[in-house]
Amino acid sequence: MARLLILFALLPYFRSSPLATDVQPHFFLALLVYLFIFISQKRYLPLHWSSVFIGGYLGSIYFVLGGGLQSIALFLLPVSVDLLSGFSRKDMLWALKMATAILFFGIVLQLLNSPVLSILVSNQRVSIQRGFTSFTSEPSYLGILGYFISVAFLIFKAGYRWVIAAVALVVLSASATALVPLVVVFGVYFLRGWRLLFLPLGGAALYFAIGFVAQTDTRIGGLVNMALDS
Repeated sequence: MARLLILFALLPYFRSSPLATDVQPHFFLALLVYLFIFISQKRYLPLHWSSVFIGGYLGSIYFVLGGGLQSIALFLLPVSVDLLSGFSRKDMLWALKMATAILFFGIVLQLLNSPVLSILVSNQRVSIQRGFTSFTSEPSYLGILGYFISVAFLIFKAGYRWVIAAVALVVLSASATALVPLVVVFGVYFLRGWRLLFLPLGGAALYFAIGFVAQTDTRIGGLVNMALDS
């Protein structure tokens, strides 16, 4: 069940409820079921109390501010991070590889029968001018997912084929929000052994990346321009 829980966390945009939100509640429901079963069998809570406290603090503040049901998700966020961090490398890699394969299947499905995705995915926003969405609500979500999966593959040493596959998801999303941090992270990763060239080359890459983003007609481009103008 641990593997399915991780997979649900990686694919939160599948329509699983009447809620008009991008992120659907199936991961949080699965999390509660997992905790209930675990506590029933093991007789202890597989969490640090600090994560429960932080989650309760954030969730209660957001509820007081009128957050409603979203305050529950905010409470469960640090709890879920705490729980998932204790899962094995084997379980993590299985879920990451499965999510990558499913997202590629979603891209193929988008090419063959795009309207089907609007039934399967919550609030999908597709545009000819933008990149692929796969089983996410918009291209930037696919790009961010691909970015984090590629970094996870690097950390877990999953092999270059899986890293390339995750990077391909970012490229196919055509999302500057994900492409720029991906370039920076991979630049740092491959330059880490060249200590004399690390700072000048890394600084130059970051400078050109910021300049590129500032010229794009995207949300992150707008934020960069606001930061540069201030």
